[in-house]
Amino acid sequence: MTSREEWRLPSNPQLLRFLLLVASGWAAMQVIATFQVVLLLFSAAAVLAVLLNVPVCWFSRLMPRPLAIALTVSGAMASGLGLAWVLGLQLVSQASQLLAQLEAVIADPQLPLRGRLSTYLDQLDLERIIELVRSNFDTGIGLLGGAVGNVLGLLVVVVLTVYMLVD
Repeated sequence: MTSREEWRLPSNPQLLRFLLLVASGWAAMQVIATFQVVLLLFSAAAVLAVLLNVPVCWFSRLMPRPLAIALTVSGAMASGLGLAWVLGLQLVSQASQLLAQLEAVIADPQLPLRGRLSTYLDQLDLERIIELVRSNFDTGIGLLGGAVGNVLGLLVVVVLTVYMLVD
């Protein structure tokens, strides 16, 4: 049997506290959304500085700290650029292979569900779509879109990381 206290309505101060809790949560989310890029850059720089601090401390025993920081940061940048270069080449290579195979699969008359898909595929100008995607990959627009913003963000992360390592 349920008692009346279980079904008691919340009082006005309780409702006001709940409303203030929801409003403050909403305000916190708005502040985080506004400063999302800045928080992300500082967080990435802090993580990178913590990871690079170990080799800096090790090199500091062999050479002066500023030289150890320069050596560690330049080595990390070279490793990162090399990895990006290798992965970028693989991405372009596999994208061109995907486009070549996509043309062959679409042109195959033995394609399962070809009867059902034929009306839809006939409505699409597949040659134009494939040519557009191929031109984007060939010119690098698909891979390098927004590269200036990414490079500036990377530069800010590197500078912040160096300042955190110096301290």
